[in-house]
Amino acid sequence: MLTARDTLDDKLKGFNSGTDDYLVKPFDFNELVVRVKALIKRSLGEVSSSRLQIHDLILDPARQQLTRAGQTIELPPIQFKLLKLLMRHSPKVLTKQEIMMELWGDEEPESDALRSHIYNLRKMVDKPFEQKLIHTISGVGLKIALDA
Repeated sequence: MLTARDTLDDKLKGFNSGTDDYLVKPFDFNELVVRVKALIKRSLGEVSSSRLQIHDLILDPARQQLTRAGQTIELPPIQFKLLKLLMRHSPKVLTKQEIMMELWGDEEPESDALRSHIYNLRKMVDKPFEQKLIHTISGVGLKIALDA
């Protein structure tokens, strides 16, 4: 709700009537942008504090932690975001376009950026372990699951 009404009673009435967020005029544009992004994330079902797990791979977004078979794995931010995206949608196959849009939005990454990040992610998450979790589905895209 975007309004000039700024009393506590007005805010409580707004929230009690089903408002997801309440922003009082005048407002800073950056605050509006951050609030809209948060609403979009919530509407898409992203819960940043819930742990994601596939087999022995556990990703904790709230703590920015990743473990596999009890071993801590440190990932750069973009690879962490890529892994979180794959795990959040598992076992669905994500296309290259879906992944790029989620990671970079409308910005054009370098030509081999995604391929490089996938390679490095596999090196950290799969290579040291017998059971591979990250799978390329030829002509379709990428997924993370116990079985291809």
